[in-house]
Amino acid sequence: MIRVKLTNTSGEQLDVNPAYFKALDTAKTEYRSIVTGEPNEVKTSMIDPGVNMKGVVHFTTKAKLVHLYFTDVAGQKLAEAAIK
Repeated sequence: MIRVKLTNTSGEQLDVNPAYFKALDTAKTEYRSIVTGEPNEVKTSMIDPGVNMKGVVHFTTKAKLVHLYFTDVAGQKLAEAAIK
């Protein structure tokens, strides 16, 4: 589970979905997030410019994840951050 905060800095609505995240472990293996339906999970929604969204994202691996990507529906990277 990784806690995230997204801020829409574009001039258009941003499509957010808990399945739009990828992470890399220390060996640079890529993992896709899974949808769990848990109450604190990032919600599927459209967020307006300037709006923040907080929540958690889940991965099935036990590997140490070190980098997180947020993607669009096609899997293209929109944002990235190191995992602390």
